[in-house]
Amino acid sequence: MLMGLIFFGVGFYALLGQVVLLREMALVFHGHEMSFGAALAAWLLWAGIGSFSQKHESKSIHRFPFFLAVLVFCVPLSNMFIRFSKCLILPGNFPGLFVTLVLPFVALSVPGWFLGAVFANGAVLVRDRLGPSGPGKIYFYEGLGALVGGFASAGIYCFHVSSFLALSVCGCMLLVLAWSLFRHQKTRGLLLAAGLLLIGLSPCWETWSRHKQWRQYDLISQQETLYAHAALAKAGDTIMLFENGIVSLQFPATGAREEMVHGSLLSHKSPEAVLAIGWPAIAASEDILKHPVKTLDAVLLDQKMFGMIAPFLSGPLPPHRSAATVFFSDPRKWIKEHTETYDVILQSLPDPQTVAMNRFYTKEFFEEARQALKPGGLLAFSLSSSENYVPQAVRDINASVLHSLSQSFPFVEKIPGSRMQIWASDVPLKIGTAVLVRRFQERSLKTRVFIPQSFFYRLHPGRRQMLQSRLDELKEAAPNTDLQPVSIFLIWRVWLSKFASPVHFLGLTGILLALAFVLRKRGGFPALRSGISLILLAMGFVGMSFEVVLLHVFQAASGALYWHMGILLGAFMLGLSAGSGLASFCGERMDEWLWQKKNSRSVLMGLCVVLAALCGLVGFKISLLFALTNPVLVFGMLLTLAGFLVGAAFPVAAQINSGQAKVFYAADLWGAAAGALTAGAFVAPFMGYAGALMACSGILVSVIFIVKWFNKDMVNDKMESQKIRECSHDRASH
Repeated sequence: MLMGLIFFGVGFYALLGQVVLLREMALVFHGHEMSFGAALAAWLLWAGIGSFSQKHESKSIHRFPFFLAVLVFCVPLSNMFIRFSKCLILPGNFPGLFVTLVLPFVALSVPGWFLGAVFANGAVLVRDRLGPSGPGKIYFYEGLGALVGGFASAGIYCFHVSSFLALSVCGCMLLVLAWSLFRHQKTRGLLLAAGLLLIGLSPCWETWSRHKQWRQYDLISQQETLYAHAALAKAGDTIMLFENGIVSLQFPATGAREEMVHGSLLSHKSPEAVLAIGWPAIAASEDILKHPVKTLDAVLLDQKMFGMIAPFLSGPLPPHRSAATVFFSDPRKWIKEHTETYDVILQSLPDPQTVAMNRFYTKEFFEEARQALKPGGLLAFSLSSSENYVPQAVRDINASVLHSLSQSFPFVEKIPGSRMQIWASDVPLKIGTAVLVRRFQERSLKTRVFIPQSFFYRLHPGRRQMLQSRLDELKEAAPNTDLQPVSIFLIWRVWLSKFASPVHFLGLTGILLALAFVLRKRGGFPALRSGISLILLAMGFVGMSFEVVLLHVFQAASGALYWHMGILLGAFMLGLSAGSGLASFCGERMDEWLWQKKNSRSVLMGLCVVLAALCGLVGFKISLLFALTNPVLVFGMLLTLAGFLVGAAFPVAAQINSGQAKVFYAADLWGAAAGALTAGAFVAPFMGYAGALMACSGILVSVIFIVKWFNKDMVNDKMESQKIRECSHDRASH
């Protein structure tokens, strides 16, 4: 019972720490989903290495409590390391490929390794006490603790509890359990003092590390909201709002903001009802209401972040003007469900470099925006561009977005500049210089940068024709959709071309070769050649790929993954614990059935078939997930089912050969690590979400055929396990 309680605490603490560290990674890597995949892969890879590297099973009773105590301290220290790593990146710059891949593997190496070592040594202890079903049982308790930890992490961020304080309190509770395993009084006293010190220093660590993290700026305030990490900082006379490390808003207003607002509203003959999406458009409410606007709806997702910047807004937002109203909702949901229509929709969000931003540049969003506009209404937004030269990769992104836009709006105008202004409508737009100057004068506008004298240059036919000719060269651009996020892949390619170098690829190759050499020396590759290990490797890969793809789809459908991450990860762990619990606590009945009827291979293959069918079915009907009214429930059920199938595989394998439990655990984690890295960073953006799930289904089907060649290894596994059973029975009788 004590070991079960300890591993419940290990699972709880591990998932809580995983969510905390993933959110810290989001701040360093500007919320890019590739960092999530790399961090999950790093965590799982190192846990597998830690489990596989444990030798000398006779020492497990001494190593287990020590490794458990070290694990408690590793997670807060890794959190501190990730925060300090942001100081190594120049302000405003996106980390390069090498940093994005290597930093998570370095930052999570120590906690991941000790987590795997704790499981491997604990599996030896419970196997000696409970027999072959012991490793499967602690796998169940660990999954159950992770389930509770996932929901607890969501509650922590809902109530804005310090991450260091949460880790310290939970870590101390785990230290109390470790304390009960130590026999020496001095060691117990040291653990107790360490726990109290951990709690006492956590508030200081939180404040000190945040200020060090933003030492390039004068930090005004910062907080974790439900949707992002928000920070207000000052550099000179400029105040900036950082959202997951990306500058979302600057004070005072820039000329680009005037061009976005006045250029768009002057293009409409009578903009009486306006919808503003994005911080720049909302902060420019004073400029918007200089036009004949009777209704201004500003829709925001994050109320806490609005509270941070509200004192710095000079615009006439409520309660200063009744014409302006702020609503806190997902803008896409608002556009889809709001019954009233608008004359102009101002969308002022960053480029589609993440799934959260890409959902506002897809064919589906443009169609929803058209339905929310009155006849003759205008949709206005901008994309990165250049005055003179637009790189090929940037043109690919712009062409993909414009192709999607043209399928919903028949008339699209493009104005060149450092950011290409795009105005779309269902009627031809009158944007000649004379028309805009006349409307500018009729509305008695007062501006600082966007003045009538500049209209001729901004709207010069030669500049616009040059831009159009460059875009016309890319007529075959694929449309950007919710299910096929082409712009994510293209943005990734642009980012790769900017920051990747041969030195980086050589460095990554060297790291992989060194890792392969170490595993080869430790006998890793021969151990992973058995049929059981191959099945667990494939199921871990597909299970984690399924989870990552569904996290991306949830982000695209709801835009609220940040605080739901713990709940969704917890749902997967719920299935994992249920599957492992069913396979473990059926006790001797399942064990007898597996051995008497020789159906061990069939059970594992059956789990593969069901998981392959689940991936194929969800991939085929994935479009239905975007129309859900309660996405958390449905996504949680799908993740629970996938986790159940993956979780049931390990105890069955451990019952066949409990002596190889650490190898099976490592194979499961290494497959999951590969799935986390490849699915989110490469496969899903390149193949689309449906294609990625179909590919996962194909992988499992292939493994079912390949594993027939390993039937001899499975028989050997059974013979070895029979010897272990007899030895365990002899020890129990003595």
